[in-house]
Amino acid sequence: MRNDTISRIWIPPVTPFLSGHVDLDALRTLADSYVAQGASGIVAVGTTAEAALLTDSERDVVLKKVIETIARMPWPGIWPNSDSFSGN
Repeated sequence: MRNDTISRIWIPPVTPFLSGHVDLDALRTLADSYVAQGASGIVAVGTTAEAALLTDSERDVVLKKVIETIARMPWPGIWPNSDSFSGN
């Protein structure tokens, strides 16, 4: 990862839900849009207290989907705003 990545634009998307479940299609669409617009990274589960309100499995699925989507970024980066995420 380049040293200047943190100084570029990082976007904290809201986690979309549909019928009480994480809407993975909408999440992928959001992440794809941010990549296309030149964002350097995504702050997953980092808005409106999502880290505290999502279940562990919801956080995991959100982080995995975002990581899968941003893999094609020039300087991919993800910052899970959650104390419970170990990165493993």
